[in-house]
Amino acid sequence: MEAKPNDFAPDSGADSAQSHVMRGVEYRCSGNHNAAIAEFSRAIELDAKNGDAYAFRGGIYGNLGEWDKAIADFTQAIALNPKDGDYVGRGCAYFMVEKRNEARSDLETALRLNPENAEAKQALALL
Repeated sequence: MEAKPNDFAPDSGADSAQSHVMRGVEYRCSGNHNAAIAEFSRAIELDAKNGDAYAFRGGIYGNLGEWDKAIADFTQAIALNPKDGDYVGRGCAYFMVEKRNEARSDLETALRLNPENAEAKQALALL
């Protein structure tokens, strides 16, 4: 059976936002943070509403100690599609820049979204 154009997701091409997110995840897993950031940034250029790209990039910025960039990316991810993990990421970044009230608020929001989020529970205990 021959494949038709509609048989494929609209962003399944090699230069689609989702393909860049997938490559970014691969780079992140292999520890190549600069390449991962470049891939997530390209995904955002192609699709500014790709919350996953912002969240993944925010996580890398957090791992690199670039807290303001992490906060900005997690904020954008949350604005697009609020997820408990993104609130945890931003909450931890807020904690690192000594914005404890904001950190507490985000971690509590994460627990409202997912009462079983162990990372949020643990981070709140540290506050």
